[in-house]
Amino acid sequence: SFILSIDSLTLKIEGLMRSFCEQLNISTSQGKQNGVQEVLLHNILDNEGFKKHFNQDDLLLFNYLFNNENGLNLRNNTAHCFYNENNYSSNLMLLLLAALLRLGKNNFMQTNKG
Repeated sequence: SFILSIDSLTLKIEGLMRSFCEQLNISTSQGKQNGVQEVLLHNILDNEGFKKHFNQDDLLLFNYLFNNENGLNLRNNTAHCFYNENNYSSNLMLLLLAALLRLGKNNFMQTNKG
């Protein structure tokens, strides 16, 4: 069963994308009337600062997996439990692993603050 691993890895990849943006000084939040809110994952994928670090194939994979327009919308479907056990497969797990490797191809040195 790939349910636990796909659910977990999907959210971890979202966190890695947000961390990647923070290292590049790309904002992952926006001001609202009642405070600050995290932007949606598809907004991160559409950010020009994010996109310039990946080739077209990388971006197509990310958008296919995580976008709601013509994609699997995997983050939303797993986070909100819209998938049933028939939606989980080894193929989906392999796509997530490919996305993780594509995201990890960039190397940034962590700088000490202060």
